[in-house]
Amino acid sequence: MAKLTKKQRSAIAKRARSGKNVGKGNFNKVAKKAAKRYGSAAAGRRVAAAAMWKAAQKRGVTKAGKIKAKRRKKK
Repeated sequence: MAKLTKKQRSAIAKRARSGKNVGKGNFNKVAKKAAKRYGSAAAGRRVAAAAMWKAAQKRGVTKAGKIKAKRRKKK
């Protein structure tokens, strides 16, 4: 897992705030589902943000600020 640069973190955060797809589904969609499970909108946003940053750290980021897709294993 490579560390994300400040520029990459900024690009991801801007995409998430604008409601665009940042990787694994829409940030707002994930936050809404988590809010329902954990009982508040703030908790939902925290959970969605944690999932987003974890995926970005693990997979890396494209130049457009989108989290890269999962790598598929070759057979």
